[in-house]
Amino acid sequence: MLSEQILNDIKLHCKEQAPKEACGFIVKNEAVGKLEILRAKNISEDPFNHVIIDPATHLHASLLGPILYIYHSQKSRDPSSIDFRTAKQVDCKLLMYSLDDDEFIYIDSNNTLNKYEGIEFKMGENDCYTLVIKYFKTEFNKDIPHLYQNRTIEWYKENYDFIGNALKEINHEFIVKQEMKVNDVIVMSYGKNRNHFGVLLPNSLILHHPMGHKSIIEPLHKFTDKILYAIRIK
Repeated sequence: MLSEQILNDIKLHCKEQAPKEACGFIVKNEAVGKLEILRAKNISEDPFNHVIIDPATHLHASLLGPILYIYHSQKSRDPSSIDFRTAKQVDCKLLMYSLDDDEFIYIDSNNTLNKYEGIEFKMGENDCYTLVIKYFKTEFNKDIPHLYQNRTIEWYKENYDFIGNALKEINHEFIVKQEMKVNDVIVMSYGKNRNHFGVLLPNSLILHHPMGHKSIIEPLHKFTDKILYAIRIK
C-alpha cells in the first residue's frame, strides 16, 4: 500500500493544477531506497480533459528506478478506456485521483480481473447484480438466477428489498463480515436498506458496479461502514 505521505503529495499536486489534469510518476528511487513522486508536465493540447505526459519527465523517472505507478487527476471517478489501455501499454499500475469525489482509483494492468472493470452502468444489464452473475459464471461456471431482467431504476426504487428477494433464489451460506473470504459476495447498504452487491477479491479489494458509474475494483476499507454481511455461493 502507498503511504499517506505519498497520497497526500499527489493530492496536493492535483489540486494545485486543477481544473487542469495533473500527472506524474511514483518511482522507487534506487539511490535513496524509497518511493517518491515525480511531477510531470501535461503537454496535452486540452489539459482540462486529457493527459499526455512529457516524455522528458518519463525518461528521467525511468533513470531514477522502477516506475511503480503513473498517476493523473480528473473530475470523474470513472476510469476511461484510455486509462485501461494506458496501464497495459506501460506495464505498470495506474493511480487516478478524482477531484469531484476526493478519492483514489487504482488500475493494475497485471490483474486478470480487469476484464470486469470499466463496464458502463445499465440497470438490469450491467449493474451490481449482473456483475456478480457474470463473475461466478466466468470464474467458476456457476449459474446464479438472473431475476427481473427488465428492471429499471424506477422499479428498483419501488422494490427496495430486491437483494432480499434475490437471495431467496440463490443457493448460499450466510457469512458474518468478520469471517469473509475471497470470492464471498458482500451485501452492502447505501441508506436504510440492503441494496448493493460486491465480490471480495484478494488483497482486500472489492469488485462492484456502483449505480450510475462504471464497474470498478476498489480497496475494501472504503466500504467498511456500508458492509452488512456476506454470502458464500454454493
